[in-house]
Amino acid sequence: MGFLLFTTAGIAVLLYRHYWANSFLKKVLGRLGSCFTTLGLLGLFWLALRQERVVFLGWRFWLLAWLILAAIWLLKIIRYGVYRVPQIKQEHQMRMNREKYLV
Repeated sequence: MGFLLFTTAGIAVLLYRHYWANSFLKKVLGRLGSCFTTLGLLGLFWLALRQERVVFLGWRFWLLAWLILAAIWLLKIIRYGVYRVPQIKQEHQMRMNREKYLV
């Protein structure tokens, strides 16, 4: 059930990001939607393998690997949204100020 929620949340975020005018927020929402969709589909695939009792691929170890992957991916997205986006905005503003005098 949780993996299905991840997948639907990811698809909803990917569709919802088109309504934002801010291009930086669109990029963050795109990354977040891709993360949720991919993690949800991987989780559903693991759940199907576990249900079919595939020995090696149905181990609980893969759930732990999935959780570690999810944590790392979400931390990268948060770091991008909190640290990198303000830097990009500042660089964009500086470039616009410089081009104002060149044109």
